[in-house]
Amino acid sequence: MTTEKEMLRRKTERHYMLVVFLNGVKNIRYDRRKRTIFLSAALAVLLLTAWLCQPGRYMLPILWQVAVIGYSAAALAVLAAVTYWLGRVPHARQYYEDFLRIGWANSAGEPPVLTEYREVRDKLVELHFYSKGLPRAEWEENKARLETALNLYILEIREGASRREVVLLCAPGDVSLPTKILWKQEYLSAKDFELVLGEDPAGQVTIDLAKIPHLICAGCTGMGKSQMLLLMIVQSLEKGADVFLADLAKQGTDYTSVRDKVRLLLDYPDLLAALDEISAEMDARRDLFLASGCSNIVEYNMQGHDMRRIILFIDETAALLNGSSKERKALASQTLEKLIDLARLGRFAGISLVFGNQRTSVQNLPGDIKTLCDLRLSSKLPDTASSMCVLDDGSAATLPAIAGRFLLRDGTGIDKIFQAYYYADRD
Repeated sequence: MTTEKEMLRRKTERHYMLVVFLNGVKNIRYDRRKRTIFLSAALAVLLLTAWLCQPGRYMLPILWQVAVIGYSAAALAVLAAVTYWLGRVPHARQYYEDFLRIGWANSAGEPPVLTEYREVRDKLVELHFYSKGLPRAEWEENKARLETALNLYILEIREGASRREVVLLCAPGDVSLPTKILWKQEYLSAKDFELVLGEDPAGQVTIDLAKIPHLICAGCTGMGKSQMLLLMIVQSLEKGADVFLADLAKQGTDYTSVRDKVRLLLDYPDLLAALDEISAEMDARRDLFLASGCSNIVEYNMQGHDMRRIILFIDETAALLNGSSKERKALASQTLEKLIDLARLGRFAGISLVFGNQRTSVQNLPGDIKTLCDLRLSSKLPDTASSMCVLDDGSAATLPAIAGRFLLRDGTGIDKIFQAYYYADRD
């Protein structure tokens, strides 16, 4: 067994050296500075070899022939060494050994090889790996394991120029997030309809309701769920949206600073009336778009109009969908049906739904709603079962119990863990 492991180790070492050499060839071809270095070295070696191989320096022809062969071989070796040196990448050897330690390799025992190390901005780096036999999906599944091995925060994983190249966007592993970041008006995004949620090691974390209109926001008591909804409400109002807020559980007590700026819905009659009103507006907008030759609100506003988006925030979805009496169950059923219709059809009309959840369960977060919400936000949840209801895995249960510490899942394949901005102006 030891002999087999030693043979495998030597094979991977040879593989590493080959990849570095080939990377040097690529750099000579495409990098002007490294090509200049190589050509300068080649010229110097050629001149030195020509001088050493002058026929007049040797008494016998056979000695001259041996010298030509020997010095030519040495020249090729020197140029090969220069090529290898030009193919070396900062930290490549370190990461190669880190991968070996955790067994991150293909079936032949070959770990990925770092072929490019590029500083992007601030402390962020972009790492390009030659990854034969380890597709991007496996990197995503093993993200936490890789972060520990490399001592890096992996912020993004994507394919490179080929299917065998995997690119990681990373931040140093010793970067820590603050536990509280106050919201500033200057953070408001000028993009329609981008909301700025907070910061991770890469910078600001945003969502775009123009691209992904509906989202679920979950969290335990005291972990910042209502504060996150308030932050999004404030930005939506600043951007000129018509904002509806349904809060049957706490009657809007967490939103005193915006009560007079939103349409507050505190009981079923008001909520059902508002849903009918929004639905009627959606139908009217469809007719207007058809008459204008447009397919959605973005195209319509590009014609010079200023149609406002409509955003319905629901704090504690469970309070709407769980009825204790027969009458309330009937109202909850009507509410769910109308919400699903709006979520399914409302995107073209600029209608977004934001579902806030504290008590997460299958009953409180029906599958029909989850299917229509491609954006998922969650702070700390009490257990794996609660996390499964929101994220379909246990990630939210492993978050630290820090108010405002959220996980964003937006369909990119990489979760973003960030500290949410705290909106302090709560009158």
